[in-house]
Amino acid sequence: MYRHLTAKQIDCTVIAPSMTPQKSGDRIKTDRRDAISLARLHRAGELTAVYVPREDDEAMRDLSRAREDAKRAETRARQQLQALLLRHDIRYTGKTPWSAPHLRSPRRYQAAAPGTTDHVSRICHRHR
Repeated sequence: MYRHLTAKQIDCTVIAPSMTPQKSGDRIKTDRRDAISLARLHRAGELTAVYVPREDDEAMRDLSRAREDAKRAETRARQQLQALLLRHDIRYTGKTPWSAPHLRSPRRYQAAAPGTTDHVSRICHRHR
């Protein structure tokens, strides 16, 4: 909304809601009351403006968040796979766990744990 308004050359300030002063005991909240209160606080200079990141900064933040989400999903999948294999008393005996050979080995588990091969394959495939 900020970018849309500034593109139309409308002056716009983004305010930090956490920094908005509030009267104690004022529990009634309506749009009208909020608008009047914000107008008074703005006129008195008591509102704190926040920095709005540029579009390229925001894109970098989005990329960073996407990476964090992917890493969390990978960790979760590894934990699921490890728990599934341990329930069937299957332990990886290779040198480095979670290496390419480890993730390519779901076929080894078929004999030891029939019925789990599809599940193991799906977990491994998600994180190649």
